[in-house]
This record gives sequence, structure tokens and C-alpha cells, in this order.
Amino acid sequence: MTRLLLLCGIVAPLVYLATVIAGAAAVPQYSHIAMAVSALAQRGTPHPMVIEIGFSLSAVLSAAFGFGIWKTAGDRDGALHLSGALLIAYGIVALMITTAFPMDPVGGEVTLPGIMHLVLVGLSAMILLAAILLAGFAFGRNAPWFRAYSVVSALLMLLGGAFAYVSVQRGLPLSGLAERVTLAAYLVWILVFAATLLRRGRGQNAAAQAAQPGR
Repeated sequence: MTRLLLLCGIVAPLVYLATVIAGAAAVPQYSHIAMAVSALAQRGTPHPMVIEIGFSLSAVLSAAFGFGIWKTAGDRDGALHLSGALLIAYGIVALMITTAFPMDPVGGEVTLPGIMHLVLVGLSAMILLAAILLAGFAFGRNAPWFRAYSVVSALLMLLGGAFAYVSVQRGLPLSGLAERVTLAAYLVWILVFAATLLRRGRGQNAAAQAAQPGR
């Protein structure tokens, strides 16, 4: 069961990527460079239900991955345990963003769901940064490369956020590109972390079997 939960960490980013690609193909004049991913499911967008399902599935799979980490760490490693809990929280927030609080169209009427969308996007970014750094420093005790990789991923997320802010403030048509720096940083991190945990689990199982009498 735990292995299946950890596998969700590999599937979730792939589902997200597939949804973005399919959604962009379904929305006329959509630009990956200039437009946010949330614009694919904003109010009034064609075929929002299909896109909503894909993003919702990715959010649920991310939460399941967090639960897998939470179970794997148990009470033995508080930091890793907390990182799993934070990824569960991220999945819940991402699901809320996708289903209940769509983005307002740029230049259109400002609504309460649209305001909440921006608030929850910021909250999800903070949750992810905390989860990445906690897991990096906890898991990095046995894999120093993963600690360094997690720090770089967090820095790339911050860089993408700063780039997006500057693009919006200066009216540059690059906010979509900036957002994708942040998205790529944490989505690839989730995938790499899931693959690393699965590989470690296989190694531990093999070592346990080799240690059994008669083997």
C-alpha cells in the first residue's frame, strides 16, 4: 500500500503536465509564455470541466504521495513526517484552487473566488517551499545530493515567483514563462523524491531478504 502511495508522486506531475498540454490545445490563443496555467480553468474558458478533472486528479495524487511519505517516516523522523503532512495540505489546497476558486479573467470583474484563488496560490507556494526544504534536510542526512537538490529547487521556485512579479509589474508578456519555472521546480522535485523513496524501499527490502536465515 505504501509503495502505491509513493508511486502517486511520480504520476501526479505527469498528470499535471498532460493536463496543461491538453488544456492549452483546447483553448484558442492560449500562450504558454504569456499566460498563467490557471488561465486554462478561469471563468468562461472552453472545456473547463476536462481541465478541472485533470488538475483535481493531480492534486489528489499529490496528497496521496504526501500520505505515503507521512506513513513511511512515521514517528522516527519528525521533519520528514511533517514534510509529508505539508504535501497532504498542498494537495488539499490545490484541489480547492481547481474546483472552488477559479482565476478571474485578466482585466475582467474581480470576484471573491478570484481573490481567494490568488491567496491560496500564495499559500500553496509557501507550503511547498516548507515541504521541500524539510524533506531535503531530513532525507539529505543519508543522501547529501538530495539536500542540495532540494535547496536548488526551492531557490528556483523563488526565482520564478520573483520573475513573475516583475513581469506583471512591468507589463512584460512573460508571466506564463516565469510561472513555469516555479512549476517545473516543484513538480520535478516531487517526481525525483518519489523515485528516490521507491528505490530506497526496494534496497531495504532486498537487504532484509538477504539477512534472513538460509539466504
